[in-house]
Amino acid sequence: MGTVSRAEYLKKYTTNSSEKPETKKSTNLLECQENSQSYEQGRDAETRKRVTGFNRGRKGKREEENSEEKKAREAREAAKQAEMEKKYSLWNKGLTQIKEREEELEEMQQVLGEGFTRHKDDEALNEHLKKQLHSEDPMAEYFRVKNHKIQMRTGIVYPTYKGQCPPNRYEIKPGYRWDGVDRSNGFESKMSLEKNKKIAHKELTYRSIAECE
Repeated sequence: MGTVSRAEYLKKYTTNSSEKPETKKSTNLLECQENSQSYEQGRDAETRKRVTGFNRGRKGKREEENSEEKKAREAREAAKQAEMEKKYSLWNKGLTQIKEREEELEEMQQVLGEGFTRHKDDEALNEHLKKQLHSEDPMAEYFRVKNHKIQMRTGIVYPTYKGQCPPNRYEIKPGYRWDGVDRSNGFESKMSLEKNKKIAHKELTYRSIAECE
């Protein structure tokens, strides 16, 4: 290596002629520490986005569309909920009772539209009397079965299972296509057995008390 003159050394490692090399090194070290601290502070800082007029317009439009979609979705959910509540209210009241009530109201409306006097040639009255079934009528069972088939065909009455079936808490019969095989886990049978045991124990206790008295 060649020798370096004093002038080149001072020019390379000092800014002013009055500064020493140690002062220059300490100054560079402080600058590096400050830069490192600013870098570390900016690493976990919150990201800031510059909002321009174009972005603000797109954001406002998107929020407006989201609000409209939200309102439409809430309206659909409210309509669906109202429909479900109406359906469940009908089921709770009983579809057969509601249909009978509607038939009674319809008949009352027809009666109000007709006159107060009834004659033997009144077609509506004769048709109503024909539909009445009496227990002493030998053809009552035939017409009952016939009416039941008509109601099943029109969807008013659904077919049910006619044979014996295991009991359950809700007294729900199996479907009319059931093959008679019990595929349950036996929980309903155990509940029915425990219920019968409680009833029998209660009756036995009552009899014992009555005999002791």
